[in-house]
Amino acid sequence: MIMSAVIAHRLAAAVAIAASATVAAGALPAHAQSLDELYPKAKDEGAFSFYVGGPTAPWEARAKVFEARYPGIKISIGGGFSNVLDKKIDQQFAAGKPRLRGAQAILDHFEFPDAETRASAYAREKQRRFRELIDAGAFQPFPDALRLVTELRRQDVQLAAASPSKNANDMMKQIRIHARPAKAQRPGEPAEGTTLIDCFSANVCGYDVPKGKPAPDLFLAAAAALAVDLIDCVVIEDAPAGVAAAKNGGMKAIGIARLHDEAMLNASGADLVVSSLDEVAIDALLAGTPVRRHS
Repeated sequence: MIMSAVIAHRLAAAVAIAASATVAAGALPAHAQSLDELYPKAKDEGAFSFYVGGPTAPWEARAKVFEARYPGIKISIGGGFSNVLDKKIDQQFAAGKPRLRGAQAILDHFEFPDAETRASAYAREKQRRFRELIDAGAFQPFPDALRLVTELRRQDVQLAAASPSKNANDMMKQIRIHARPAKAQRPGEPAEGTTLIDCFSANVCGYDVPKGKPAPDLFLAAAAALAVDLIDCVVIEDAPAGVAAAKNGGMKAIGIARLHDEAMLNASGADLVVSSLDEVAIDALLAGTPVRRHS
């Protein structure tokens, strides 16, 4: 069983917004009350991306005044975490793109000028923000993913972790789980102090592979580390590109629709698409057939 980026949530979008604002206009003063105060920070960059927690209309009107007063500065405004923008950003991060490509994709989304040349600085700033939040433990695991790992380890299923993120291991080390660790010498009760990373017999998170998703390289490395045949592997993925990578590697794939993107996961060839991993029938999964649990 190979699990990709399906464990933690609500971190990527927050970092994307914060880092894009920094790249556009530097660190913003906490006391800033108007767009006029942001001009000294934005003028050198020629762009400013502003993300507000509520309605965007009041800020859009002020942005038009700002652009008229200071020609040459492009302002992009987005609304709160429940809107379509958040979903698009989450999908960019879930897509399993290499760090630099993912950074440019976010800048392109916000229509930053010279996105390609800014991508390196943005990627560095985003990674710095990620590290701050990870070190602070400011993320939450998906409970359904932990329940699935716990049950599969109870059944002594060998698991592999396969995320392109170089941050994945540090996150998993902080997640406590009442499950049997992979290195347990014999069946028994879960070990005290087990963390999520202890549950995986193989771990290829952050590996540099020749090609990223939708190429199957990372999943092929995971299967090789488990020493199992590709046809016996089931990949659990939350990104269409990841599902396609599994299928391109000759593996079965379960798509987890965290972002209400069932259609995209199905279109990528998922053998089963669910909105929660609690919906997966464990007995059938152990037999190598991903199907939905009967109600």
